[in-house]
Amino acid sequence: MTGLISASCEIVAGFTANVTTGQPPLYVTFYDRSVPNYSGNYYLWDFGDGTTSYSLMNAIHCYEDYGKYSVSLTVGLPCGAIDDTVMVNYIVVTCCEIRGDVDHSGGIDAADLTYLVAYLFTGGPHPSCDKEGDVDGSDGIDVADLTYLVAYLFTGGQPPPPCP
Repeated sequence: MTGLISASCEIVAGFTANVTTGQPPLYVTFYDRSVPNYSGNYYLWDFGDGTTSYSLMNAIHCYEDYGKYSVSLTVGLPCGAIDDTVMVNYIVVTCCEIRGDVDHSGGIDAADLTYLVAYLFTGGPHPSCDKEGDVDGSDGIDVADLTYLVAYLFTGGQPPPPCP
């Protein structure tokens, strides 16, 4: 009698990403690190924002909205073995670098004041991030933010509080 060769039918799902934090649009490349890693494996990626992807060993996804996203990967072998893994709050898309820098120039200046005046009084564009327009940290964009910005820029007022 000859010996039987039996192949293991087990898999352990795993993945990494090239970046886990940034501002939108945040493009993330996910890399399969499952063991064993066969070309015949099937994959289900859940990016945590309502989007899924099937059959891609490595996946690229763009996060458009601010928030924390849990990402999961389910991997299956042709023999029927399946495993999954979830990375909770793995991707963090932030909006605010500097409160008051609504034009994203890298600092607070009169152009930011002009931007907020246009938004509040003449139908100008909404700041791309509410937290940057919420200069005083009151959880809303209003005239008080203009007052705070004027005081900071022209009368030596306190700088805006840090972004959350």
